Amino acid sequence: MQKEIIQNPDSKLLLNQVDCLYKNLNYSNWSVVLISSFLVWVLWPVANRSALLYWDAYILFVTLCREHLAYRYTRAQENENNIKVWLKIYVGGVFLSGLGWGLQLILIVPPKQTIHLIAAVFLLGGLVTGSAATLASLKYSFAVFSIPAILPGALYLIFLDRELTFVIGCSLFLFLVFILFIALRMHKTVFYSLKKQFEVSKLLSVIESEKIELEEKIIELENQLQFDQEEFEKLHTTLKHKQTNNMMVRNFSDFDDARFNSLLGQSNGGVWDMNIKSGQMKYSDSWLGMLGYEVGDIINDIPFWEDLLHPEDKLKVLNKLQNFSTGNTREYSSSYRLKNKSGDWIWVVVRAQGVIWGNTGELLQVVGAESIIPESGEMLKNALDLIHRGQSYLL
Repeated sequence: MQKEIIQNPDSKLLLNQVDCLYKNLNYSNWSVVLISSFLVWVLWPVANRSALLYWDAYILFVTLCREHLAYRYTRAQENENNIKVWLKIYVGGVFLSGLGWGLQLILIVPPKQTIHLIAAVFLLGGLVTGSAATLASLKYSFAVFSIPAILPGALYLIFLDRELTFVIGCSLFLFLVFILFIALRMHKTVFYSLKKQFEVSKLLSVIESEKIELEEKIIELENQLQFDQEEFEKLHTTLKHKQTNNMMVRNFSDFDDARFNSLLGQSNGGVWDMNIKSGQMKYSDSWLGMLGYEVGDIINDIPFWEDLLHPEDKLKVLNKLQNFSTGNTREYSSSYRLKNKSGDWIWVVVRAQGVIWGNTGELLQVVGAESIIPESGEMLKNALDLIHRGQSYLL
């Protein structure tokens, strides 16, 4: 697993490393400029000045190019898509810089100037060590600077055929091997740490994703719970309304049924069934006979019944029936005039009660019993008294 990740690093992980290198490149460039200037000052009295100036110009040119690339990188908008290209450019700049420092021992440091040679070697060793530490996180990039910076000079000093330079060259070569070994160990250690950080980041990403998914499910459940609660409240309201209406029906049915049935039996009377939702209305044969109609004379709808109402009573009757159907009143009992087939107006008394309600408690079907109020004073008095008592009882 570790080998797979080292060979195929995640693009975001690689982007973070390269981004860090480019953003800190200014400090490295300034260090190179200061160290190269110091080296020119130290070697000026003893080295070939033309070669020294050419070398210094090369170092400054490579440094300025790397500085320009760092500037372009910070202004680029698609670094993540081209991260491998930027990495190759960075490694190329490191190689050119390392090659320039490796040529100093061959071109500008006089091999007979022992003190200056040793100073240049120590300076070079410090640069290589710093470079190895800086590039340790990237795969083998630490070797891109170390090998061209030390190997040419080490071989040059070994083959000069002088005892001192041979010793210095061999020591420099051993230092190269040692620093590469240390850098490789540093690379594995650093990348192992980055790998663990990457795995933790992945784990946190998965946890965050699952957290978001869980929050979405919680919101969905809360919405479903709220919907179920609203449906339950509607059902509770409906059941409560039906229970109230059932109590009203029982109260209405219990109210003085004997007297009303007696009154219905003493006079012409009938029953109608009104479907408020469909607008249909059915009439019993006794109701038709009460008004002198036959089946072919009527229309089985509410408007036909409304047309039979006396103009002076119509508005009051319909308003009262509307209040009853919407639940604004608890009963319907009244008296009004209806037109019979002969065109005469007759007084009737009516009692009605709901029998079917909708899901939200609205009244859908009403059954009413109408009876002609006889003209005799006693029967009229009984009918009106019945209506008055029914209203007082139910309200």
